[in-house]
Amino acid sequence: MFPNLKTAEVSSNTMLGAGVHTVKAKSFEEKTTAKGLPYVEIICEDSSGAKTYLKFNGVDGNTSEAAAKVRTEIFKKFLTTAGATTFDTVPTSVKSMLNKPFQIVLTEREYWMNDKDTGVPTVRKAFDYKTSAPVGNPLTFNESMNKPLVGEDLVSFQEAYNAHMLANSGTKESTVKSDLPF
Repeated sequence: MFPNLKTAEVSSNTMLGAGVHTVKAKSFEEKTTAKGLPYVEIICEDSSGAKTYLKFNGVDGNTSEAAAKVRTEIFKKFLTTAGATTFDTVPTSVKSMLNKPFQIVLTEREYWMNDKDTGVPTVRKAFDYKTSAPVGNPLTFNESMNKPLVGEDLVSFQEAYNAHMLANSGTKESTVKSDLPF
């Protein structure tokens, strides 16, 4: 049923959390969202094998000039601080920085969604790239950089959760008469 179970290697599935981390880019992939927006996903690992997936949105026909400029500058800063040596194309730029150590700051962002298996509204966490620097350059992380679920988003989650729980509580009014006086 499981060939070579004795010799199979188990890989680390540990993910990096919020904070400052020294990592190396291990691989990358150019992708497109369901709405057609191109992006680059770069998989980074620290020395223990813990991973993070950095996502940099690209530019499409619907992107404003201002947004295109900001996205390009953010990506170029990342490439530069990560040790890229060429900037001709995205693949050659990213390939030129692979396996070179650099530092990143990740922040935690809470969001809510309906669980795909149970349908229950659930709060999830994502870890977003904030900035980077060459190894040895000071980077700071403060808890205040994290974005917990608050305000209208928190109220929306609570309302959706309460509605789901009420609709799925399984309690129905009993039609059986009770001997209790109330």
